[in-house]
Amino acid sequence: NRMSSRLFDLERTRKLLLAGIVHELGRPLGSIRMAAQTITSTSDNAALTSELAQGIKIQIDALSLHLNDLALLGEMDIHALQLNLRPTDLNELVAAQVQQFQSLASQKQQALSLETDPALPILELDARRIEQIVGNLLHNACKYTPEQGKIMLTTQWKNQQAVITVADNGTGIALGEEERIFEFFYRNPAQRKIHQGMGIGLALARQLAEAHGGTLAVESNLPHGSRFVLYLPGTQ
Repeated sequence: NRMSSRLFDLERTRKLLLAGIVHELGRPLGSIRMAAQTITSTSDNAALTSELAQGIKIQIDALSLHLNDLALLGEMDIHALQLNLRPTDLNELVAAQVQQFQSLASQKQQALSLETDPALPILELDARRIEQIVGNLLHNACKYTPEQGKIMLTTQWKNQQAVITVADNGTGIALGEEERIFEFFYRNPAQRKIHQGMGIGLALARQLAEAHGGTLAVESNLPHGSRFVLYLPGTQ
């Protein structure tokens, strides 16, 4: 019975992941295809060409984020996660991530802002994996924050640890869902009709935080948005 139940769970997980991949990768590819076709037929319209090219970049960034998540998921399935720790300027790292997501935020007329703490020291981190965490948090914030909403990323050096906060005034997270959203393949039933997703981004983000000796937490204040807080220790 246990083996049968395990096989059922594995098959269900496989189907959820496949459905998520089809949705998350198919949608931006369709947008890129349409934009490319329009550019080809309206090459004399410089303003439209520029707008469509910007849209293509946004979709490619989204694809890259999803593919990085899938690659990490596959890597962790084969062997334990290994970090490439190097001296990292967190303020510089998050500033680059905010800049990368400005186009996506602008597309929805969202105000994406950044406040950094100059006291934040250089830390030994795997910059690529921290970028993956921050990228997932910003992508989710842009996705679930309404048009003309506000998203703010802040850094702080407090109690010998780096604190990175991504706050928004989006739909928030229902009571009782705060921990479940960090489970692999979990989707809030109220949001399934809105956006399917793959259900792996936040789960991977928390595991990456914990691999660094830190953690990733969430605070929700329905219906006024949510705050994701990444804690990273100052020493390894």
